[in-house]
Amino acid sequence: MLGCRYLRTGNIDDLQAAISKAEMALFITPENDPARAGYLNNLGYGLLNRYRRTGNINDLQAAISKAELAVSTTPENHPDRAARLTNFANMLGCRYLLKFDNQQYLRTGNIDDLQAAISKAELVLFITPEKHPSRAGCLNSLGYGLLNRYLRTGNIDNLQAAISKAELAVSTTPEDHPDRVGRLDKLGFLLSKQFLHTGNMDDLRAAIPKAELAVSITPENHPDRATRLTNFANMLAYRYLRTGNIDDLQAAISKEEMVLFITPKNHPERAEWLNNLGISLSNRYLHTGNMDNLQAAISKVELAVFKTPEDHPDRARRLKNVGMMLSQRFHCTGNMDDLEAAISNAELAVAATPEIHPDRATLLNIFANMLGVRYLRTGNMDGLQAAISKAELAIFSTPENLSNRSELLHGLGFSLSIKYLRTGNMDDLQAAISKMELAVSTTPENHPDEARGLNNLGFFFLFLQVLRLYATLRVMTDLESFLRTKSSLACAPSFSMSALSCRCD
Repeated sequence: MLGCRYLRTGNIDDLQAAISKAEMALFITPENDPARAGYLNNLGYGLLNRYRRTGNINDLQAAISKAELAVSTTPENHPDRAARLTNFANMLGCRYLLKFDNQQYLRTGNIDDLQAAISKAELVLFITPEKHPSRAGCLNSLGYGLLNRYLRTGNIDNLQAAISKAELAVSTTPEDHPDRVGRLDKLGFLLSKQFLHTGNMDDLRAAIPKAELAVSITPENHPDRATRLTNFANMLAYRYLRTGNIDDLQAAISKEEMVLFITPKNHPERAEWLNNLGISLSNRYLHTGNMDNLQAAISKVELAVFKTPEDHPDRARRLKNVGMMLSQRFHCTGNMDDLEAAISNAELAVAATPEIHPDRATLLNIFANMLGVRYLRTGNMDGLQAAISKAELAIFSTPENLSNRSELLHGLGFSLSIKYLRTGNMDDLQAAISKMELAVSTTPENHPDEARGLNNLGFFFLFLQVLRLYATLRVMTDLESFLRTKSSLACAPSFSMSALSCRCD
């Protein structure tokens, strides 16, 4: 009862008391008592909830130990075996995520924990009757494991299967059930993930009402309220980026500010939520031109970086955000200190990113663009060569079918065209044209990033036409003018859909 009250109120005293009572029950129960497995399961569940609240790894390890023993001592035909298997699977899933969080790349997590969690969740679902009241919880647990496997592999089949399980979990959960709100929130989150993968607005339209409803029925003092507000804010921000409706952006900012207001300063997610607010404030600056928004954005993301441990997997992305926003300010003020600081942050972001990380190519491209802009201000040829080298490395490390490859090709074409202006070597110009032609041909016509900023198909095509014109007529003034116009925004932060991995989901 104390544990149930904790889940409704979030009062940590109830959870501590529940754990204490479970430990006492286990202590006074003989090892051969058939009730012992149930007490082990209850204690493990309480320890899992405390781990989720405090982040103490010792609680998670103890929970797994108790749950494993509970399962091993529960007869196969016992009516509670499925529930205990579910708890065990959830704990293994948490440990898998913990291993990921302590690494710099998702694919270094222990896949055995994840596969074991999914296997146990599937077994639980198989042995649970369709009309059993705990079946919705089994579906929810399996969906969670499938989501993590999607995040690990990028295989959309796993995400679609997770959505299917989550939809069924919600539809079979009574409206007054305390777990319904969490399942609604998770379903909205999964649909928003599918939107980010496919760009299909129908997914986002379906996700937003679910997230909004989850927030509306979550008590103000509930421990998950901040996370649910964050999910809702992210979806509104995604919709703003697709539609340009400033009301969505204003609503997202309001919710992100509320998240920070209700979150303790020492909360482990506070840095991520500061980063989210910084992104939204930067987007409002881009919409309104109000420098106060940009200054506030920089302040938030700098604080996010300050609060992020050196070995944290999200540190590189937050450093990137600081760099990109500083580069925005440089283009507004012309202050070279901002550009140098932007380059320094971009370089740190690249250095903090493993070579096999999927974001590394984008970070290299941003770094290359900034070096190219510095060359245009200083004329230092070494900087331009470094920009070209980074841009080539970005393309080399990007699979040919990746959606942002055209953006990387465009960046390299831009740098090569600048080099041609310096050297007069026609090979550089021809190489620039070749890269731009490839950029145009590989940009999906209906890609969700197509119309954002200067890195879109229309700009690629215009740039390519200018390069071809110059190659034919040698109209130096037009080419120089065009390149310098482009460079004025070359490293402005891009909050395209492909960059939204910086947001906390």
